[in-house]
Amino acid sequence: MEQCVIYARTESTVDSGDSSQLDSLRGFCSDRYTVVSEFKDFGKKLKAYGAIDQLLHFVQENISVKFIIVSNVDRFTRAMGRSRLCDYLDSLGHRISEIELVSIDDGPFSTSLKALRQIIAAPGESASISKKTSEAMRSQASQGIWMGRLPSFGYERKRYVQIVKIVEQQPTIDEAFRMKLVDRSSNEDIVEMCNQNGLSINISQLISLFRNRFFSGATQTRGTGGRIIKGQFEGYISEPRWEELQKILDSESGKTFKT
Repeated sequence: MEQCVIYARTESTVDSGDSSQLDSLRGFCSDRYTVVSEFKDFGKKLKAYGAIDQLLHFVQENISVKFIIVSNVDRFTRAMGRSRLCDYLDSLGHRISEIELVSIDDGPFSTSLKALRQIIAAPGESASISKKTSEAMRSQASQGIWMGRLPSFGYERKRYVQIVKIVEQQPTIDEAFRMKLVDRSSNEDIVEMCNQNGLSINISQLISLFRNRFFSGATQTRGTGGRIIKGQFEGYISEPRWEELQKILDSESGKTFKT
């Protein structure tokens, strides 16, 4: 996994020891990145923010770090004055294009520090960073770029926006879909097959996998306005076959699953 650093900031005047923000960031990174360092600021006054200085120096010196993970964009952009932050970003040189800021509460959302610097420096942008973040999230979603958490099985990230199938799991998941769509096998039999092939899964997890449109290679979120968008990743089955699968599951459960 690629390397990242975590940055947390609270407005408490003292370090209360509250680790909830850090814990959320750590949890987000657990299956995505290798966290090599953590930085935490506290206090309402800009002069109190010393950790972000250390963070920017750290990423400048450690070229293996490609991502800065924050709870939201404002945590990062408001940690020092706009002018000073632009100076810091400029000092990164070519690294400003290589490092991405990932905000987990904004979608999540990812942008290069270079693009972020352009937003910060634009006249009249002091109150519109969050708005531009939302616009960028919708743009990414409409392009089929998936920024959220991956399913528990079947996929992994090579980079934050590059999603590929897990090679070791692909044959088993392919067979699970075939057994349900072609053989009309019971969920119990499919779970047994998966576990025999090293994919530890239970019936509830299997149903969640079958119900997840992600496996058809498409996304449907608030960011897409509810529209079904072809994702920038390969599905395990086609969209028509996924829809057929939903009917099979509905008939087995006696309920209709809304898509």
